[in-house]
Amino acid sequence: MYYDTHTMILEQDDFSFPGDKEFDWSKEQIQFLINLAISKSDMEIDTQTKFKNFGVSEVVKGIIYSKVAYIESESGYFIISEDMLLHLTVTYSRWD
Repeated sequence: MYYDTHTMILEQDDFSFPGDKEFDWSKEQIQFLINLAISKSDMEIDTQTKFKNFGVSEVVKGIIYSKVAYIESESGYFIISEDMLLHLTVTYSRWD
């Protein structure tokens, strides 16, 4: 199914990062999260897509739970955030 915007929530207790590493906000882990979210949804996005323009930032400096990641793909862009209960929210927005 094609979406303009779609949000998926992943629970960190339900999966492991490659190599059993802790979540470190690296580009590789963000790409892993996006592909995992896509695989668990009915979104029709090519999981072999190339990612570019990656960045991580704290919205409010010094507040770790205000951290977000941004990454672009050929079909749109993703924003990833984490809450204090180890939920990861992956939001996809299609290019217009």
